[in-house]
Amino acid sequence: MLDKLKLLPGLPLQLQFHHTEDIRERSRLVGYLSGTSIIVTTPMSHGAPRPVRPHDKVNVRFFSNETNSAVGFSTEVIHVSMVPFPNLHLSYPESVATDEIRRSVRIDVQEIASVVIKGEKVPTTIVDLSTGGCRIESRQKFASAGDSVTITVKLEVAGISRVLNLSGEVRTELDSYRLPNSTAAYGVLFGELEDEDQLLLHAYVYSNMR
Repeated sequence: MLDKLKLLPGLPLQLQFHHTEDIRERSRLVGYLSGTSIIVTTPMSHGAPRPVRPHDKVNVRFFSNETNSAVGFSTEVIHVSMVPFPNLHLSYPESVATDEIRRSVRIDVQEIASVVIKGEKVPTTIVDLSTGGCRIESRQKFASAGDSVTITVKLEVAGISRVLNLSGEVRTELDSYRLPNSTAAYGVLFGELEDEDQLLLHAYVYSNMR
């Protein structure tokens, strides 16, 4: 199954070591040899590679564009290397689990955000969110259909907060409001996102769906 996902080097990963199950640590895929092992970068802690030993159990999670799904599998560390950079060899998984996240699925939220449009920053609130777009509301009208925007929002995933910059296009100006004092509402379709922003967005939507 893993071979069919057409994974590319540099893919953002989340590692969850069994002895620190409440923490998801950032890593990147270096490469893999089918049926043998997977090589990933060692997560950093306080500016240094986090301590890892052979036989440590670890869960790996990432988002696959190939299947539009969150993917996870369990494995163990089979080799730890510091040369030419800190990296881990993980045993090749016997199976992987996937959970498709459709672009049409939206979750209700109230996340404070700022929108940059035509060089100006406008305070807004995201009131629903999907992996493909969102609805934002504001106390002032500031956009029209077709305008390009960048939405900056801080989202929390697995107890860790990250700032996302979501570029997109205003597709519709809406005439109904969910928040008190709102005078403008817009539907935004996201454009191409950075890999890490995309991974975190999918993880946020996925975790709130569950």
